[in-house]
Amino acid sequence: MAELLGVGNADKSNPSNDLKSEGVVDFLFLKIKDEAKLIIPALVEMKKSSITSNNYLTFHESEIVLKTIETLIAKSIPAYSVHDSIIVKEADQQQAMDTLKETWSDHCIGQGNPTHASRIHPAISVTYSTMIEKTFKGMWE
Repeated sequence: MAELLGVGNADKSNPSNDLKSEGVVDFLFLKIKDEAKLIIPALVEMKKSSITSNNYLTFHESEIVLKTIETLIAKSIPAYSVHDSIIVKEADQQQAMDTLKETWSDHCIGQGNPTHASRIHPAISVTYSTMIEKTFKGMWE
């Protein structure tokens, strides 16, 4: 899965040299890829990119976080990033979550993209100042 997401291509035709060195043969890779696409249809709907290195996922994650922070700041909501996380005041949590979901979905499938999914929402984990954690499930519509 990391291989498909990592290069942003669910149509990848063979495993990387790293996977091959771990014993993954082409047939096994293709079988797993085909089954993953059946179980997780959103893989098929990933927006194609010309970036084909293993930095694909990291690059897009950064773009999503930056766009989310820019949107929140434009709404006068202070927001800070730490790696792949966004820090906001507890009172701004819902607005931040909604903005992150919208940004993530727009980035992954685009606005007005005529795919089967109209919105894709990431799973989100929230950690409060009391260190209590709450997880919100992801989904696609």
